[in-house]
Amino acid sequence: MVEINADTLSGPTHHFGGLSFGNVASTQHEGILSCPKKAALQGLEKMKLFYELGVPQLIFPPHLRPLVLTLKQLGFSGSEQNIVESVYKSHPDLLLMCSSSSAMWTANTATITPSKDALDGKVHFTPANLASNLHRAIEVAFSAKVLRCIFADSRYFRHHQPLPSAYEFFDEGAANHTRFSNGLQLFVYGRKADSTIRPTKYPARQTKEAQMAIARLHCLPEEKLLFFQQNPAAIDSGVFHNDVISTGYGKLFLYHEDAFVETSKKIKQLERHFPDIECIQVTKKELSLHQAVTSYLFNSQIIESEPNEKLLLICPTECKQLSFLQKLTPHPFDDILFVDLRQSMMNGGGPACLRLRIEVTDKEMKAIHKGVFFTLQLYKEIQQAINKWYPDTFTITDLLDADFRKSCKVAHEKIVSLLQLEL
Repeated sequence: MVEINADTLSGPTHHFGGLSFGNVASTQHEGILSCPKKAALQGLEKMKLFYELGVPQLIFPPHLRPLVLTLKQLGFSGSEQNIVESVYKSHPDLLLMCSSSSAMWTANTATITPSKDALDGKVHFTPANLASNLHRAIEVAFSAKVLRCIFADSRYFRHHQPLPSAYEFFDEGAANHTRFSNGLQLFVYGRKADSTIRPTKYPARQTKEAQMAIARLHCLPEEKLLFFQQNPAAIDSGVFHNDVISTGYGKLFLYHEDAFVETSKKIKQLERHFPDIECIQVTKKELSLHQAVTSYLFNSQIIESEPNEKLLLICPTECKQLSFLQKLTPHPFDDILFVDLRQSMMNGGGPACLRLRIEVTDKEMKAIHKGVFFTLQLYKEIQQAINKWYPDTFTITDLLDADFRKSCKVAHEKIVSLLQLEL
């Protein structure tokens, strides 16, 4: 099995709209001037790092924004210019929602099951419905199309429809799912229908019912399933996804002591299902919930570099001042690397938010659309496109300029073309 890393490029309308209630970084940075070109280049440099470390890297295209189709669905009519002007005057927040570049956080795109885990022997994809926020929900159709285009061979890949966009089935994708090397699947949810244990300040964005449905769709054996509930106090502290408070890879699980409801019992349950696992607890004395949210330590990525097979922790630069990191080397991590993702971090997305993990066999790897694999030549071409077509800064008033919107379309079309995608 080979683990592939997939990232989505942020778009020319990347902004800090404060659209995500419960995401502390998003709301704290609302209204700050954004830098779309810098955001896209920072994401691209992260992909280059992973490529250089020997991790197969896929590039997903940015989503076209503003999404005028959604505005038409909401009753706005006329030419595109008239629609944008009308929405800007009457509902500027709606215009920001339809111009968000939040699809860059690819961990929310889907839940994926490797073929070795599924009883039918296929790689399963279920796009997340992201029904808890409009600016995320409008990503689903294009994300599903991209996945079907890149993983098109039905001999190996099976694509499911997103779950119903209903309160009972809120689904935020792989950000709340961890697969361990023995095939054990850990699904983490914020609420379930038969429980009153829920956050009181911020919404719970993932339901157990949604994850149980995905487990059924993906033909996962029951003995390989674990469902843990997030600690409501953690959600109310800004832990809107589980990947902000725990992370796992292979035989390793790094978690905060306040991550789950009855954390100690849950860890014992995990250890019973996977005796070889190494669970590393971070106590609240070592790192408070507030520090976990502001540093995004748990949103770091764990990877094995090739060919030396070193286990690395890839952290956002915001983690550099954490003294706790000294306890993580030389064991379990051989080294800790830092990446500058400030434009993403200001909206609440660290390294792990920006990627989707996909495990495949050699045959499955060969069946993936070749145009999206990171190469140095593709890197240079996309870098040139970003430098040419992305703005240095962005404000909502830029959307009133037809030439600006045209440049957004050109950037989107250029990158889609470079990736050789027929969308």
